Order: sequence, then structure tokens, then C-alpha cells
Amino acid sequence: MSLLAYALALALVLLPVRALAGALSGTVVNRTSGRPVSGAEVYLLLPQSQAEPTRTKTDASGRFRFEDLRPGEYGVATWHLEVPYLHRGIQIPEGGGDVEAGLDVYETTTSSELVTIDADHAVVQRDGDSAFVTEVLIYANRGNRTYLGERSPVSPTGYRLGVSLPQGYTALQAPEEIEDRIVNHRESGFDLSLPLAPGSTQVVFAYHLPAGLLGVHLDKRFPLPVRSMNVILPSGTSWSIRSRDLGPPRRARAEGREALVASGGPFPVGKAFSARLVGGFLGTNIEAPRWGWALGGLLIALLGLIWILKQGRAKRLAEG
Repeated sequence: MSLLAYALALALVLLPVRALAGALSGTVVNRTSGRPVSGAEVYLLLPQSQAEPTRTKTDASGRFRFEDLRPGEYGVATWHLEVPYLHRGIQIPEGGGDVEAGLDVYETTTSSELVTIDADHAVVQRDGDSAFVTEVLIYANRGNRTYLGERSPVSPTGYRLGVSLPQGYTALQAPEEIEDRIVNHRESGFDLSLPLAPGSTQVVFAYHLPAGLLGVHLDKRFPLPVRSMNVILPSGTSWSIRSRDLGPPRRARAEGREALVASGGPFPVGKAFSARLVGGFLGTNIEAPRWGWALGGLLIALLGLIWILKQGRAKRLAEG
């Protein structure tokens, strides 16, 4: 085979591979100022890979580009003013081609004036005599700067986002991306190192609450203004919702299931919110069989006390 024929054959083998390769380009833009960011270090992220991410720097126009990418899902990330920004779920299609995916960054602020909790959903499930509560907080930053939070000496970033929980909560659980950002636990909640970029940010976590004689108390103080608070009980539970801060419970469907929902709001920052979940006999959170045993024990104790008093009176009469 001549060298020309060999080269042509090799080219025919390599051409399909090259045709499948894609490229990812974009611009890093500071949305606070409206200007592109030059010299920003941009990382290419592969969700299923443990390898060190590929990186490049933006040019004078804020542009970056990654080439020779196999089809699949990618992400890009950068840091601006010590705050990370990510763009996930970028798909390089089969057959390759150029894909455009930019990165938005922002100036920062410690003012919470334009930050609210648009919704606080507390889904309460019965776990024996205690409650398992899953909360979904939806933060909204309506400004054009990333909110860093309050200053905090215990946070590695120097700032914290306070999350309020009912006193007595135990066994806090959170997804890995949230758990890694918890910097402090308190009796009434925990602190996150979580900057809030403009737009919406969702935080999910769960915990247990013990039940007392008068039910489960879902009481807490809001660290930010809350536009809507929703307590949700899945259908089939014997509990009911009692709260002066919420409207009357209503039947609704949540994720395709029947649920009892009580809603209220808006609430100002610092509001002491209170709700109680009750069930059992006369709202005491004691189920009827257990109430029978408790009532029986109380009756026996009362009869014993009456007998002792009668015996003492008879003795005094005999001595007199």
C-alpha cells in the first residue's frame, strides 16, 4: 500500500471520530455592571468524572472555549469575588457541533433588603409519637447583587445564612450539597455558608420533632420576611393543624397525593410563628387505647387517695 493510500484510509477512520467531537463556548458576564469579565478562570465539569476538571481563562471579551468534547452532559463554573457560579446540564449532542453556554456573575452585598423567603413548605409525617418534618425553603433575591448573608466568625467565608427551626429538633438531614455548607448548629436552627445569587434558590432539609402531651409544636422565628408559610399533612394521618398564624386547613393535592394544607402569610422578619399538630383523644396527642390506660391509672390513684383520706378521718373520730 502506498503512503497516499495509507493516509487516505487513516483519514476515513478518523473522520467519524472528529465529526462526533463538540465544542462548548460562552461568555462570563458581570450582570451587576453589564460588562464581560476578562481573565476569569473557567472550569469544565464532567458530572461522572473524578478527574481534575479542565480549565481555561476568558479573553479580553470575556469569552471562553473548550474543544474536542465527547457527546454528553457538562457543566462550567467560575469564581467571582470569592463566590462560585455554576451552569449545569449543558448537553453536547450526538454528532458534535458548537454549543453556547454563558456564565453570569454578580457583585456582592450584605444587605438583605431585597431578599425574601417566597415559600416555606413544611411537610409533616407521623413517625410513632413524633413527627418527621421535611422543609423546602424557596429564597428569592430580587436585586442585582449576590447576597452573602450576615457576618459570622464561625463561617469559613465570614458570612452566614441563618435557618430557623423549632426548638427540640433532632436528627437534621440534608442533601450533600446543603450538608457541606452547614457551618454551625444552634438550638433554634443552623447556619449555612450559602450566597444567594439573584433569582430563586431552593434549600431542602429534614428533621424530627418530639411530641408532647399537647401535640407537636412547630414554632420558630423567621430570619427573613416570609411571603407564604404552608404546613402540609399527607392524607391518612390522624393529626390536625391548629395555628392562629395560618388559615383554616383545606384539602389539596401535593405531588399527586391528597393532603391537608394550612397556609398563611406574608410575615415580617423576626415574626414568632406558631403552629401545633394535634391528634388522639381530645387533641391531647394520646391515642384512645393509651388514653384508656391513662384514665384508668388516674382513677385508681384517685380511689386510693379517697380511701387514705377516709381511713385518716375514721382514725381521728375513734381517737376523739
